[in-house]
Amino acid sequence: METNTKHQKLLEEFSAPDFKKWLELVDSQLKGVPFEKKLVTKTIEGLPIQPIYLKKDARQLSAPGQFPYTRSSKASGSLVNKWEVSQRINCPTAKQFNEAIKNDIENGITCINLVLDQAGRSGYDPEVGVQEKVGKGGLSISVNEDIETALYNIDFSDQPFQIDAGVSTVPFLGLLFANLKKQNVLAKNLKGNVIFDPLSILAVNSDLRLPLENLYDQIVNLTKWAKNKAPDLKTLGIDSRPYLEGGGSAVQELAFSVATAVEYLRELQNRGLTINEVASNISFTVATGSDFFMEIAKLRALRSIWANVVKAFDGNIASQKATIYSCSARYNKTIHDPTVNMLRNTTEAFSSILGGCDVLSVEPFNDIQGQADAFSRRIARNTQLVLKEECAGDKVVDPVGGSWFVENLTSELAETAWNLFQEIEKLGGMTAALKAGFPQKTIKETHVKRSRELAQLKIVSVGTNKYANLEEAPESYRVKEVEQFANLRIEQLRVIKEKKSGTIELEQLSNITEDVFKDASKFMDKIMLAASKHASLGDMVKALQRESGEKFSVNPITIQRGTKEYEILRENALAFKKQNGDLPKVFLANMGPLRQHKARADFTTGFLEPGGFQIMSNDGFDNVADAIEATISSGANIVVMCSTDDTYPELVPEFTKSLKTQQPGMTIVIAGYPKDHIEHFKDIGVDTFIHLKANNLELLKIFHQKAGV
Repeated sequence: METNTKHQKLLEEFSAPDFKKWLELVDSQLKGVPFEKKLVTKTIEGLPIQPIYLKKDARQLSAPGQFPYTRSSKASGSLVNKWEVSQRINCPTAKQFNEAIKNDIENGITCINLVLDQAGRSGYDPEVGVQEKVGKGGLSISVNEDIETALYNIDFSDQPFQIDAGVSTVPFLGLLFANLKKQNVLAKNLKGNVIFDPLSILAVNSDLRLPLENLYDQIVNLTKWAKNKAPDLKTLGIDSRPYLEGGGSAVQELAFSVATAVEYLRELQNRGLTINEVASNISFTVATGSDFFMEIAKLRALRSIWANVVKAFDGNIASQKATIYSCSARYNKTIHDPTVNMLRNTTEAFSSILGGCDVLSVEPFNDIQGQADAFSRRIARNTQLVLKEECAGDKVVDPVGGSWFVENLTSELAETAWNLFQEIEKLGGMTAALKAGFPQKTIKETHVKRSRELAQLKIVSVGTNKYANLEEAPESYRVKEVEQFANLRIEQLRVIKEKKSGTIELEQLSNITEDVFKDASKFMDKIMLAASKHASLGDMVKALQRESGEKFSVNPITIQRGTKEYEILRENALAFKKQNGDLPKVFLANMGPLRQHKARADFTTGFLEPGGFQIMSNDGFDNVADAIEATISSGANIVVMCSTDDTYPELVPEFTKSLKTQQPGMTIVIAGYPKDHIEHFKDIGVDTFIHLKANNLELLKIFHQKAGV
């Protein structure tokens, strides 16, 4: 009681804070600069971030487990049903996959993550014409022997799984279920999600091997079959990753994924399924980027938007609750200084957990290089385990709930994404929008904006466009190994097909009547029979193609990484070193004592090293003659003078004229932007200026040309 009294007396000594008075004080400090311009920043989505938030900004809050499920689909959050620890394995061979998944299960993985390679996801066996896709990005599976090897001694009924098989989803599940049936594993004991999103595949590949209507019919059959045979299997996974991996924003990722889901709701209801049968079988796969709070808000906003959508379709409460699979984004990952990716993965995993994901996959830090191994998988796996076991990430229900900033950001994000979703609806839905090129155009615009901010150092990628480590040994790549593997797989499959083709069963699939095609049980039984008789994945995809349905193509979304152009510069610099013995050189003409040149010398070094330049610095020169002599002796053909704006009028003319006379090909750069002397300096021979507002990437490209890279 005495303690409370003391606290009360202490509080009485201070007046209650007043927001209006705070604003007045801030305005006086800004001295005429608009508040919105100076203190309010905008995200890449265009959402304003205020310097301070109040209780009123949080708007109306619902409790966890209550509509619209912003704070969690479950009242207990992760306290009871913890998120599943998953991890994609990029091993191309079945044997390597089997060894890796066994190790991962023994060391903490609770959800099997099986991703087919690009060839398989596109509906092709290893064959001539798709060699570059074989073994790339996942597991190469074609026939029964492959799945038996990959899943040897793996108990699928013991833990949930995540399947990403693209247009080959139904044939692949035929292979999987035929194999599990052989092991006496009942489908009703299986639990998992299937990423089956034809529109997402279309957006990336520009076309589909099968007509869209054909894939919709397959989804209907799979969903009907699963309802009776595997009720805990979600058969329709929305994959929003391409929208972020193409350079898009959180708003675009939300809007396009929800628009896709709405199109599926309509199409599958038109084919006889109810709203609850469709919506309850949908899961969402999202990529999580580096914007910590935005990614938290994205998952929360997705639950809210989806709940409102399903409610509008008269779906029940269970169908309104979104299942979210979150994985590390690749767009922001870097080849150079790859260990920094560990830190990026950590913040992304933490965002996913705070946002309330149901399944989480952290990518290995060197996965971009195609070199993920036991060590990097262990680091990625343990990132989740530490956040769960040591940081108590599963001990608090909605840890960010009630944060005025996060609640406001969630609402702003949801509203903006909803507005974009409505634009897609006006175009006629997601398919019509893709045909019109609307998502592609908006994502490209955002990527260009991101790239511009990266080039201007407004967005920092540590180790790539800032704080580059030139001592780093260049990594080797596995291109030749992939080529050799593709040729090996083509030969292996040829031998198997000669011995065990499943020809009769394939003919039965090809000649399947419409009555059987619409009978989910008979349909899946025939696929499983063909799979058990060694029919290949690609042949089954081809056999399932129906005559009906429009085949069309769209302009694809280019999957890319934001730092690619910087990485090209670094690779070119390393190639230059291999040919010439040294990295391209830049000499710093530091003028005067340390206090005079150090700030700009340090800035220049950080500005140029991302281009792979060897920076030749020094303690400073007392006069121009010594600086010129040292510049010529350095062997560099680019020199940057570092000093102050006050000293440049005296130093630059003499330095530039004399050096250009002795070395006409020398590129002369000034660190800083002495605006009153810019034109004069250019007239006497200064080539360009390095300063805070300069385009870093464009200047590095110019300097590469000047250096002969």
